[in-house]
Amino acid sequence: MKLNKHRLFRQVGRLSYLSVFILILLGGIVRSTGSGMGCPDWPKCFDRLVPPTCACQLPPDAESRLNLKREEKLEKFASLLEKLGMGDKAIEIRKDPRLRLHEPFNPLKAWIEYINRLYGALTGLFVFLLLLLSLNYLRSKPTVFWLTLAGFVLTFFNAWLGSKVVVTNLLPGLVSMHFMLSFGAVIFFMAAVMWQQEPQVRFTPKPSFNLWAGLAFISLIQISLGALVRERVDMLEHYGSLTQENGWLNMDAMGRLFLLHRGMSMLILGIHAIIWWRTFKTTSRDARYFQLQNIMMLLFLVQISTGAINTMYPFPMVARILHILLGSICFGIQLYLSLSSLRQTKKIQNGLPA
Repeated sequence: MKLNKHRLFRQVGRLSYLSVFILILLGGIVRSTGSGMGCPDWPKCFDRLVPPTCACQLPPDAESRLNLKREEKLEKFASLLEKLGMGDKAIEIRKDPRLRLHEPFNPLKAWIEYINRLYGALTGLFVFLLLLLSLNYLRSKPTVFWLTLAGFVLTFFNAWLGSKVVVTNLLPGLVSMHFMLSFGAVIFFMAAVMWQQEPQVRFTPKPSFNLWAGLAFISLIQISLGALVRERVDMLEHYGSLTQENGWLNMDAMGRLFLLHRGMSMLILGIHAIIWWRTFKTTSRDARYFQLQNIMMLLFLVQISTGAINTMYPFPMVARILHILLGSICFGIQLYLSLSSLRQTKKIQNGLPA
């Protein structure tokens, strides 16, 4: 049977951005279980290709060797920041003793982090294959190639950044950047798949591009705020001030950022509820369009419920993971609706090329 290169591109493209979503889930599991430093070196784990299963497999000088390697990599990273004009941050990295704390060996955490890295490598293979397939469109549909190339570069830059996250012992700010860049890759790969296809009518009537693109942008801001809130939680947990004496969340310590994040979630839910109601009242509503809205409403309600659980019973593991995953899926659906609207016909939305 003859291989259809166009269909193969679409399949690998979807596999690429779905793999990124799975990586976001795995990243949530890594953070929620405190496994971010389960492998204190990169790309190996305790200087082994396969993580040890017990402390008896570690060499006697493992800690000193790992500390020496980390010190060398920290210095290289600090030197890079200086060259990029970020001298203050380089000084902070050189002087911060927390970046040099050794993570005790924990076999479960080591394997959780190792599986995350293995799946990241698999995603890299999907992305590289997609880039090769995009070369077929360099002349006929150059937008497809450039979108794929942008996603490819962003994915591998993010992989490099992930190594620096390990070297800097989960440096605040760097962790959030590593998380958010994943969504950039999703945007480029999903757009590449859309641009590869001929514009077609997916929904009748078509969704509003401005509406769904705006909502996707707001959701991306909301996810960014959530990442910053997560860093705040990590810091408060480290200093033992996340909860009050009665076990409730220390709202004063969480600060205004947490309140803003919580308020924006209600705003986004309210906008979706209005859109859902208006679609429900429309006699000529598109069944697929309404089905996607139903899914989003359900996901948002569950996600807000997990947010409430995180507040009442400060950040249990399952609620943390679901909160991140459901928000990511909702953003993906919003992005799909906005891109579908943009590509519905050749003559709409600024005359963008096919």
